Amino acid sequence: MAQQTFMYFTGTVPHDYYCSACGVTGCKLWRTLDVHLVCCECATRSEGRDANEVDARGTLPSPVDGQRTDQIGWCMPAVPTPDNSSCWGYTSTPDHAVA
Repeated sequence: MAQQTFMYFTGTVPHDYYCSACGVTGCKLWRTLDVHLVCCECATRSEGRDANEVDARGTLPSPVDGQRTDQIGWCMPAVPTPDNSSCWGYTSTPDHAVA
């Protein structure tokens, strides 16, 4: 990710926040273990899940306990840091950035 400062509350996203597999923009993305950004369709396909299971909040039933989760297999939500130098770690993402 190239550095581009932005603010979460403005609703803007960095210019390089797009799916690396299909190029779609303007949607929630997940990051793969090798830090590629992927959309819901590409993440679910790569993890053998059905994209129709994902709700408007970007959650789907966990295969372990059925509770809703924002993880798609090994893919975690891709929340860029404010300077866009990387994505937040899963447990380090501030609440305002999650929203």
